[in-house]
Amino acid sequence: MENEDKQLQKRYPSLDSKFIIDLWIDKLETPIPASCSKLKLEDDCYCYDDMKKRPTIYVNLNGLLTWGEVIDAMISINYHHNCTHKYLEGFREGKHKRLYPIWGS
Repeated sequence: MENEDKQLQKRYPSLDSKFIIDLWIDKLETPIPASCSKLKLEDDCYCYDDMKKRPTIYVNLNGLLTWGEVIDAMISINYHHNCTHKYLEGFREGKHKRLYPIWGS
Protein backbone atom coordinates (compact mmCIF):
# COMPACT_ATOMS: atom_id res chain seq x y z
CA MET A 1 0.00 0.00 0.00
CA GLU A 2 2.93 2.38 0.64
CA ASN A 3 3.94 2.22 -3.01
CA GLU A 4 0.33 2.91 -4.04
CA ASP A 5 0.20 5.92 -1.71
CA LYS A 6 3.40 7.28 -3.26
CA GLN A 7 1.97 6.81 -6.76
CA LEU A 8 -1.21 8.66 -5.76
CA GLN A 9 0.82 11.47 -4.18
CA LYS A 10 2.89 11.74 -7.35
CA ARG A 11 -0.22 11.92 -9.57
CA TYR A 12 -2.10 14.31 -7.24
CA PRO A 13 0.56 16.42 -5.48
CA SER A 14 -1.66 19.46 -4.87
CA LEU A 15 -4.63 18.01 -3.01
CA ASP A 16 -3.64 19.67 0.30
CA SER A 17 -6.26 17.63 2.20
CA LYS A 18 -9.21 18.98 0.19
CA PHE A 19 -10.14 15.32 0.11
CA ILE A 20 -8.20 12.08 0.41
CA ILE A 21 -8.12 9.56 -2.42
CA ASP A 22 -8.67 6.15 -0.83
CA LEU A 23 -8.44 3.97 -3.92
CA TRP A 24 -6.06 1.39 -5.32
CA ILE A 25 -4.08 3.02 -8.13
CA ASP A 26 -5.60 0.67 -10.74
CA LYS A 27 -9.10 1.91 -9.82
CA LEU A 28 -8.21 5.26 -11.42
CA GLU A 29 -8.65 3.51 -14.77
CA THR A 30 -12.20 2.36 -13.94
CA PRO A 31 -14.46 3.47 -16.80
CA ILE A 32 -17.28 5.89 -16.14
CA PRO A 33 -20.65 4.36 -17.04
CA ALA A 34 -21.56 5.53 -20.55
CA SER A 35 -25.00 6.56 -19.30
CA CYS A 36 -23.59 9.18 -16.88
CA SER A 37 -23.35 12.73 -18.23
CA LYS A 38 -22.74 14.75 -15.04
CA LEU A 39 -20.93 14.40 -11.73
CA LYS A 40 -23.04 15.63 -8.81
CA LEU A 41 -21.18 17.06 -5.80
CA GLU A 42 -23.43 17.98 -2.90
CA ASP A 43 -23.35 18.44 0.86
CA ASP A 44 -25.78 15.64 1.67
CA CYS A 45 -24.13 14.00 4.69
CA TYR A 46 -25.40 14.26 8.27
CA CYS A 47 -22.13 16.11 9.01
CA TYR A 48 -23.73 19.15 7.41
CA ASP A 49 -26.70 19.19 9.79
CA ASP A 50 -25.04 21.96 11.82
CA MET A 51 -23.31 23.72 8.92
CA LYS A 52 -24.48 25.81 6.02
CA LYS A 53 -24.71 23.69 2.90
CA ARG A 54 -23.15 24.91 -0.32
CA PRO A 55 -25.05 24.89 -3.59
CA THR A 56 -24.87 21.58 -5.45
CA ILE A 57 -22.09 21.49 -8.06
CA TYR A 58 -22.53 19.68 -11.37
CA VAL A 59 -19.50 18.80 -13.47
CA ASN A 60 -20.03 17.93 -17.13
CA LEU A 61 -18.47 14.53 -17.88
CA ASN A 62 -18.30 14.93 -21.67
CA GLY A 63 -14.98 13.53 -22.81
CA LEU A 64 -14.05 12.07 -19.41
CA LEU A 65 -13.61 8.32 -19.51
CA THR A 66 -12.17 7.17 -16.16
CA TRP A 67 -12.40 7.77 -12.41
CA GLY A 68 -8.92 9.32 -12.55
CA GLU A 69 -10.11 11.90 -15.07
CA VAL A 70 -13.12 12.68 -12.87
CA ILE A 71 -10.78 13.26 -9.91
CA ASP A 72 -8.70 15.55 -12.14
CA ALA A 73 -11.89 17.51 -12.92
CA MET A 74 -12.73 17.79 -9.21
CA ILE A 75 -9.25 19.16 -8.53
CA SER A 76 -9.47 21.58 -11.47
CA ILE A 77 -12.56 23.22 -9.96
CA ASN A 78 -10.78 23.33 -6.57
CA TYR A 79 -13.41 21.08 -4.98
CA HIS A 80 -13.04 20.88 -1.21
CA HIS A 81 -15.03 18.27 0.70
CA ASN A 82 -16.02 20.03 3.95
CA CYS A 83 -17.24 16.90 5.69
CA THR A 84 -15.44 14.60 8.14
CA HIS A 85 -15.88 11.90 5.49
CA LYS A 86 -12.89 13.10 3.42
CA TYR A 87 -11.93 9.73 1.94
CA LEU A 88 -12.98 9.38 -1.70
CA GLU A 89 -13.62 5.65 -2.03
CA GLY A 90 -15.02 5.58 -5.55
CA PHE A 91 -18.00 6.60 -7.62
CA ARG A 92 -21.44 5.17 -8.23
CA GLU A 93 -23.98 5.57 -10.97
CA GLY A 94 -27.12 7.28 -9.73
CA LYS A 95 -30.45 8.46 -11.03
CA HIS A 96 -30.86 11.09 -13.73
CA LYS A 97 -27.67 9.96 -15.57
CA ARG A 98 -25.44 11.27 -12.77
CA LEU A 99 -22.25 10.00 -11.22
CA TYR A 100 -21.91 10.39 -7.44
CA PRO A 101 -18.74 10.20 -5.32
CA ILE A 102 -18.63 7.66 -2.51
CA TRP A 103 -17.18 9.22 0.66
CA GLY A 104 -15.96 7.43 3.78
CA SER A 105 -14.07 8.18 6.97
